[in-house]
Order: sequence, then structure tokens, then C-alpha cells
Amino acid sequence: MDITKSTLLFARGIILVEGIAEALVVPELAKRVLHKKLDSKDKISEYSLEEYSVSIINMGGIYFDSFFQLFINAEKSGEGIPIRCAGITDCDPVKDSTPFL
Repeated sequence: MDITKSTLLFARGIILVEGIAEALVVPELAKRVLHKKLDSKDKISEYSLEEYSVSIINMGGIYFDSFFQLFINAEKSGEGIPIRCAGITDCDPVKDSTPFL
């Protein structure tokens, strides 16, 4: 775990994302969703995941399993970290093994 992933331990919620594109897009989408959900007249820029202590962590790939293990069974057995965690990936196409002709 490096410094970029250390926010796992201090957030109230965590969103693990596949790459930089998702790390840039998700906060902007969240601002718009929060603005609509709260039905507010305030500016969209006043809403952010940081206000709700939700961290977005770029994993640099889709290998979330090792990090999800930290949060499993937290409510039932008390073994994991009691923070809500989600993973978001895009729909990258599967690489075709046949070369272009």
C-alpha cells in the first residue's frame, strides 16, 4: 500500500476505480447526482464526495480482490474494516488473439 491508497483507512466510504479516466469522471458525475438528489438551488460545484468523506482510489487495473478482502465480513464478524467499499470498472473489450491482416 502506498500513500495514494492510504486514504482507505481514513474514509467513511471508498470507491475503487480501474484507472485515471474513472478517477476523473466519477467525482464529476457524483456532483451532478448529489445536486439532483438533494434537489438544491445551490451550485453543482458545492457538492463533492470529499464532503461526505468518500475517497476515490485509482487502482491502475481491475485487481480489486486483494483490497476487497480488507472489508469482507466487517458487519457480521467484525473481522474486516467497517467502511463501505465499491469497485467501478469500464467495459474494456477483450483482447483478440488474432493479429490484424
